[in-house]
Amino acid sequence: MTPALPDPVNGPSPSSPEADYPAAHSMDTHWYAVDAAGHVALFVTGENGHAPAAAAGEYLVSEYARLSGKTEDDYQGEDELAPELGFFVYDYDEDYDPIGPYRRTGVPPVPAHIDQLPPEIRTGCKAVRFDVRFSDAPLVQPIEKYECVYWYDERVAYVTADGVTVRPIPGKEGEFADFVARFRSEQPAEAARYRFEAPTDGR
Repeated sequence: MTPALPDPVNGPSPSSPEADYPAAHSMDTHWYAVDAAGHVALFVTGENGHAPAAAAGEYLVSEYARLSGKTEDDYQGEDELAPELGFFVYDYDEDYDPIGPYRRTGVPPVPAHIDQLPPEIRTGCKAVRFDVRFSDAPLVQPIEKYECVYWYDERVAYVTADGVTVRPIPGKEGEFADFVARFRSEQPAEAARYRFEAPTDGR
């Protein structure tokens, strides 16, 4: 089983040599972001997901629920509770390589604005900001804006938020051509879904 991403704030990058994690354990990491409208979203990494290095890996939705007077009997997990509290929800689809975007799986009836949240919740949500509006963005790819942490350093490419274009992870441009050739050879049907964008000079 693939280990899950550690806390990107308080733990080392899983791709770094000093990373130390128990292989026998697996759990999702939850992180948060604010959009161009000031609305907030919960992102759930699953097994293979990634997160901006600056993101807060905490269970803020559960804490907000507690502050709002809700109990565990009121919901089944943070991803189900989040829309009730005004959070959008994005989940990672378990794609390994190329690294896929997050997919929106929850839309709140009334989106919460970051300024409406209690200070202790607000601080953990606003470390990551996207220029898109979550209401208009079925897919979000944090690698397009932020340095991200993820499992296994051999991962080379990612899919942009259009769901089709594949680009090299920053720093992996020199490995991209070999990745594309191997991917097309080993997974031709999957590769046919994508448009591979070669890096240009200076990228």
